[in-house]
Amino acid sequence: MQIPRCNLDSKLNWKPHITYVRQKFRDNCPKVFPLIARNSKMSLENKVLIYTAILRPALTYASPIWVYAVKIYFQQIDSSQNIILRKISRARWFMRNEDIRHALKIPPIKEFIKNIAKSFFGNLTNIDNSAIKDLDFYRPDLNTRRPRAILL
Repeated sequence: MQIPRCNLDSKLNWKPHITYVRQKFRDNCPKVFPLIARNSKMSLENKVLIYTAILRPALTYASPIWVYAVKIYFQQIDSSQNIILRKISRARWFMRNEDIRHALKIPPIKEFIKNIAKSFFGNLTNIDNSAIKDLDFYRPDLNTRRPRAILL
């Protein structure tokens, strides 16, 4: 079994990691496709449950630390989510992605990642690890190019 990893490139913009996550998501989709396909007899609620329990965690792996990721990577993750939600809901080409997410009661992926990041960074103060407690508290500088506050 291969251990998942976080890949960084020389500019620290998370491109290899997000590419790895999207590929892993694309590899997992065919495994559950007979259950969530258009012609599946499974109810829509169960199809959404399969997405939220199996596919979305693969898509948002290590997402709290993507705070410095470039906007285009969030768009790529969002498009992956939109494609699978269209298949689940049997949506036609003229239906808007926003309306599909609203009907299925699934938040946009960026909003979901924001909630995970808030929870993750909020719980850092409760960790007993002395090395983490010795770190300085990060205060984002809004004058920098991509501050951490972009997600929070």
